Formats: sequence, C-alpha cells, structure tokens
Amino acid sequence: MGPPNEQVPDWLSDRLVVFPTVVDPQTCDRIVALGDALPFVRGPLHNEKTGERYFDEHVRVTNVSWFHERDWLFELMQSYARRVNDAWGFDLTDNDPMQFAVYRRGDFFEWHKDMLRVRRETIRKLSVVLQLSERASYRGGALEFLDNDRGVYVPDGFAERGSVAVFATLLKHRVTPVKEGERRSLTAWFKGPPFR
Repeated sequence: MGPPNEQVPDWLSDRLVVFPTVVDPQTCDRIVALGDALPFVRGPLHNEKTGERYFDEHVRVTNVSWFHERDWLFELMQSYARRVNDAWGFDLTDNDPMQFAVYRRGDFFEWHKDMLRVRRETIRKLSVVLQLSERASYRGGALEFLDNDRGVYVPDGFAERGSVAVFATLLKHRVTPVKEGERRSLTAWFKGPPFR
C-alpha cells in the first residue's frame, strides 16, 4: 500500500486521507463481479432519533448490496482504516457490513454524515470508500466533502479507479447526481465506543 499522495487542505487533514489508485484493476473487477451478483435494495437512510430505516428520494437515490463476511475484502478495507487510524487514534472495536453501491443516471446522495449513533453501544467512527469505476465511464457522481466554514472540497485523486478515501464519520459528504454512465463504490464503516 503506497502513501497517501493527494494533498488535502490543512483544514481537512485531520478528517480525510486519500490514497489515489492503490487497488489494482483486477481486484476492482473482482469486487464489482461479486457485488453485482448480490441482491440489490434501494439505498436506505436512518432516522437519527429512532434509528429506523426510511427512504426519501429527495435525499438519496441509489441501489446497494451488502457484504457481511470478514474475508479478504474486509481485510483490504480494514488495512486502510488501520493505516489512517495509527495517526488518528480512534478506539475501533467493530464494523458494519460493507456496502456496494451502484449510482446510475440521476442517482445521488445529498449531504450527510455516516456516524449513526442512535441507541448504539458503538458508533461509526471511520468510513473507508473504494472507487470501483473508471473516471471516464460516468459523468457527475463526484464525492464531495463540506466544512460549514471553509466550503466544499472535491478530492480529484479519488475519482480514479482503485482510489481509497478514509474519513471521519463526522465529516459531511455527498455524491453529486450522475449525469451519464454508472459509478460503483464499496464502503466500509469501522466502529467503537462513543466519543467522550
């Protein structure tokens, strides 16, 4: 695994690390084949007060499937979480199932945080996202990050296939609407006891 070599702005450096093109095309192909073979559902949202799943086509439109096994794919995603967490020092003890997402024309996911802290002994602390599609195979579908004081940051290096972004779940982010083609990604969340 190479070093992160996209220079993120200083105001994001303690919340976002990008590893451009670190997963080889053959591995990306293998993940896509496995993900496409799983049953898909509409991408859900979660109520922060009750934890219940719901759907809102004004906030999220995409299809997802789930990887539940702790196998080579989990180890791959966890390796990036561990590498970043060596510097950040979050107490990580568990994980959620990994989400394989397909964004087609018109699909998007508005600004949100991944934390999910409702009625849980553990909360999501780190998100790890692997870009599985070639940049030229779709238009739109950008992963963007928001700081209310500093504005929007788009990690250009993440758009390349095989790139990995690791970020704190408190960081607001979105996927802009796909205008053409399809964008696939894999997301893993790593959890631990609530922040104190």
